[in-house]
Amino acid sequence: MAVDATTGEAAEGKPLGAALPDDLAAELRPRYAAALDGAESAYELEYDGRTYEVRIVPVRDESGEVFAALGTSQDVTKHREYERRLEESERRYRTLIEHFPNGAVALFDEDLRYQIAGGKLLDGIDATADAIVGQTVWERYPEDLAERMAEKFREALDGAAQSFEIEFHGRHLQAYTLPIEDEAGNTFAGMIMVQDVTERKKYERRLEESNERLEQFAYAASHDLQEPLRMVSSYLRLIEQRYADELDEDGREFLEFAVDGADRMREMIEGLLEYSRVETRGDPFEPVDLDDVLADVRDDLQVKIAESDAEITTDPLPEVRGDRGQLRQVLQNLLDNAIEYSGDEPPRIDVEAERDGRLWAISVSDEGIGIDPDDADRVFEVFQRLHSHEEHEGTGIGLALCRRIVERHGGEIEIDSEPGDGTIITFTLPPAGDDRA
Repeated sequence: MAVDATTGEAAEGKPLGAALPDDLAAELRPRYAAALDGAESAYELEYDGRTYEVRIVPVRDESGEVFAALGTSQDVTKHREYERRLEESERRYRTLIEHFPNGAVALFDEDLRYQIAGGKLLDGIDATADAIVGQTVWERYPEDLAERMAEKFREALDGAAQSFEIEFHGRHLQAYTLPIEDEAGNTFAGMIMVQDVTERKKYERRLEESNERLEQFAYAASHDLQEPLRMVSSYLRLIEQRYADELDEDGREFLEFAVDGADRMREMIEGLLEYSRVETRGDPFEPVDLDDVLADVRDDLQVKIAESDAEITTDPLPEVRGDRGQLRQVLQNLLDNAIEYSGDEPPRIDVEAERDGRLWAISVSDEGIGIDPDDADRVFEVFQRLHSHEEHEGTGIGLALCRRIVERHGGEIEIDSEPGDGTIITFTLPPAGDDRA
């Protein structure tokens, strides 16, 4: 006990009042007196800003008679402070858990056993915190779900945060697991947060059904439009083949305009059909290596790259979760645009990737002609063109298609540009291990 060198040898042979400060001596004197009468005492003593565990016991001779009293003390200040912080942390966790809206929160230990649980969601799945606490995942869930939960819990205890969806008690739940660390950065427990997304899923299903009906309508409309369009194109080409020599220069020019217009109409109908099918005809999401996708895109564009003398530099790109075919379409559209709108100089294009929260942000930048910032939203609308067909080819649907694909993947796409100062288009995608999209 830190009392200015009055313990140990410095205190030997001295009365209690002379060996210790007055206030401390006054605190201990009745306890030593009680020990001399045969009573033991153990308690915590707060002194000089420190906490001590003190024990005072009688010392007996061979006949059992008390002839002295022995006092021991141990400084437990750090231990008590740690316990206080732990209690405060647990109190905060309990407050969070008990008031967690539209969901539930729980802490689990290395045995995958729940230590704390609560939240409004428990009422919806016919459960109570008392029933959950103390259960392992094996005791709590059916075998197939327990296997999956155990895997996610172990990953959290290994330091990895995860998100995933589960079905339980007729509810569709979005779950997040994450590690809980001490001050030294060591994981000592895990947390799971669950939100009920059943109503959102019902809405999404209704939206999918609506999109499917829209796709069916778009398909039927495009098919019905394509048939007469094919007939018009066929007869225009037949006229060109049979009567071109009989037409004057104006007539041949008019015929050329008509054929070109029919071809562009066909491209627009095909583009609209592709746009309408993004949600309903896409492939299931899977891990996609964007480096491989970009290599395929460069192969597809190799003729255009060579003819324009384009230079494309790229960072190492991440593995994301998505539809490989659709992501290939996004990168191809963006690179194709960067080449098309490069201006008079050879295209210089840079593809980069960086983490943006839980998502990856992919950017395609060029040094081309750029656009007015006031047109930044317009370029993502269907059939919205900033240039005439004579200036630049295209249907006006490419960037609209990119936005629809990116949104299907749970991301966003935006453009940063100034006239004559190039363009940066950035879109976000979920990492390969994220199944929330």
